Amino acid sequence: MKNLKLRLAAPALAVALGLGLTAAPALAYFTASDEANGGMVIKWPDTDITDDFDGGKKTAVIYNDEDSVPMYIRAKFFIPNNITASSIAGEGWVEGANGWYEYRDGDTWTIVMPGEHTQPIVAQIKFPFEASEVGSSPTSTTGDEGGETGGTSITKIEANGTEYNVVVVYEALPVTFEADGETPAAPVWNS
Repeated sequence: MKNLKLRLAAPALAVALGLGLTAAPALAYFTASDEANGGMVIKWPDTDITDDFDGGKKTAVIYNDEDSVPMYIRAKFFIPNNITASSIAGEGWVEGANGWYEYRDGDTWTIVMPGEHTQPIVAQIKFPFEASEVGSSPTSTTGDEGGETGGTSITKIEANGTEYNVVVVYEALPVTFEADGETPAAPVWNS
């Protein structure tokens, strides 16, 4: 019996001793502190859109807020099925993939600096009937951690007693740089 107690006491003593030896460094880890000075201001991307509808033309201009960061911009028009756009064009706008129009000069993306804006992009819309604007509602969003920002501009058009929406959606992406820190990297869009 005495031997059994000794056999049980030895491992219990070893565990207690092991816990005691590891508790002090662990306690030091959780109670250590230090102070640091300095900081960094983080600017979130911020953009806006203005639009106009006149005589079958939907015109949009995208603005980069003066407190924002350099941005790449792209835009896309959504037009009802029974209405067609005879052209979508604008100086500095190039048709890209999936119906997006990219603000670039040939293969080189145009950087929209803070406080600047894109050239107008215009959709010439052909209605098979007389149409007039009912209202417009541009909206924009501030970028999040991923950096992408964007917005929409919806123009309500009335024709033959029916309301239609002509929508411009845009996306703006902060400019990033190659490993050298000076060469702007091409944008990588989510889709």
